[in-house]
Amino acid sequence: MNSSWDFIASLVARHEEDDEIDAFHLDLNPHPTPQRLPKGTSENYGRCLSLIHSALLTHANPERQALGLALYVLHPRLLFAPLPTGTGWYNNSAARVFRDRCQLFVAGRWQALFNAVPEAPAIINDNPAPAPTGQDAIPQFDLGLRNIRAGRLSAAYRTLISNGAASYGTDTLDKLDALTFIPMADDPSALSEAERTAFNAFRLGDLCDEEDYLITQDTLAKLIETLPSGISPGPTGLRNEHLKEAACTGLGAQAVEGIIQLLARGELGAPTNCGADYSTDSPLENPHLLDGSRLPALKKKPANAKLAAADAAAGRASDAHVPVRPLGMGGAERRLAGRALLTESKHSIVKLFLKHNQFAMAPDGATSVTRAISLAHSLHPNHVLWTNDSASAFQKKSRPAIERRLLRHFPRMVPFYKVYYNDPSNLYYGLEYKLSSSTGAIQGCPLGSFLYCLADLDILEILQAEFPDCLIMAYADDIYILGPPASAAAAFACLKVLKENRGEACNVEKCKAFSFVAASLAHPAVQAVDPAVKRH
Repeated sequence: MNSSWDFIASLVARHEEDDEIDAFHLDLNPHPTPQRLPKGTSENYGRCLSLIHSALLTHANPERQALGLALYVLHPRLLFAPLPTGTGWYNNSAARVFRDRCQLFVAGRWQALFNAVPEAPAIINDNPAPAPTGQDAIPQFDLGLRNIRAGRLSAAYRTLISNGAASYGTDTLDKLDALTFIPMADDPSALSEAERTAFNAFRLGDLCDEEDYLITQDTLAKLIETLPSGISPGPTGLRNEHLKEAACTGLGAQAVEGIIQLLARGELGAPTNCGADYSTDSPLENPHLLDGSRLPALKKKPANAKLAAADAAAGRASDAHVPVRPLGMGGAERRLAGRALLTESKHSIVKLFLKHNQFAMAPDGATSVTRAISLAHSLHPNHVLWTNDSASAFQKKSRPAIERRLLRHFPRMVPFYKVYYNDPSNLYYGLEYKLSSSTGAIQGCPLGSFLYCLADLDILEILQAEFPDCLIMAYADDIYILGPPASAAAAFACLKVLKENRGEACNVEKCKAFSFVAASLAHPAVQAVDPAVKRH
């Protein structure tokens, strides 16, 4: 078995070389994976995960733990590689192939499995996305209706508001690259030396028994049972369905729950309590095996017909002029562990946020904000309501600001945060392009909204202290300011400055000022605010 681990070590070394000519990313599976396990193979797959879990528990050998993480990341590529027959995954012959692969995996024949994986498919450059097929070819409205009839209301909503994916190629890559930001040189939220030392040195207690886990068994079991199907996988190709089906077996359930519990503690291949975590003072290098995300690009608005025709005439993709929204698709284990941590801390999070009028994680939070603002404005019709929209809010938020609040209010989440945000992480666009995330939270991360709102409490605190005659409420990155014309205008101007000083920005073209009384909008203080803000 030692020679098998030596092979995994060689792949990790190749991954860390980051050779531009012979690029190899251990965490990026070049092949799509099946949505479900072949019928009757859950026990076989559960044994594979159990082997990985055993390696991850070798606390006396941190190097072996790190290799166990590498094997965990690699296993979807080995087990779910395209079938040699080219047939589908849901027949008897596919089940036999998969069982054979699981048997080789448990026997440590990882090199043989790796060598049998086909070459990566050819890369298509600068071509529009291929014509949709199957369900993707169904008109948007019809697909929405189909989801409603099937009881998938959330999927129907996402379908109806979606503008689709941007064309794959360097045009979209350039747009995505423009949305990855570097940390501010003089960040006003930077941690002091003492704060940085405390953050880096933070450790959970030793993992001695189940009481030291951060997630209760009931919470984790319920979340695994309700994992949504049909969600795109992260870079490794591991899907919710794979974990869910493995958890239906004895060994598989123990392995899945154990892996998620270790990850929640920041100890999945990085044993913090052995003094060998991936912090800046760690003797181990961070191989960036868990923190990567696939980076699909969604169109922010539908393509304009005239501009699309001009793009086509110039040989560009038909949506070359359309802005994009990056969406980070992290691993299934990241989404599950993150959701579990939020579930366990939900009461404390909501209590803290509501103290600052941040309704992002409160039940019916958006409705509560709308109703409160509407009621207050009806009682004071001469007041002015300012609404703010932040540009690239998630990506620009200061990580030191997040870390200060996280250590103060939710220290048990620090180890999990470190796994994904302590260093710049990889963002994979297709198979050949790699960007880097070094600021803010990744949109698509299960903790993304929570981390953004947590850091934004600083701004809400300042505004609410300086403008007590204004009602200031927030839902995620949308901030509402209602008050007398002069005070509300001053509060909005202050918000704009606070954002800019922190390397963020208000998207003034989407910001608005509204009042029932025309004289209030004509007030000199209101008129003095950036003229790009729409007045109604």
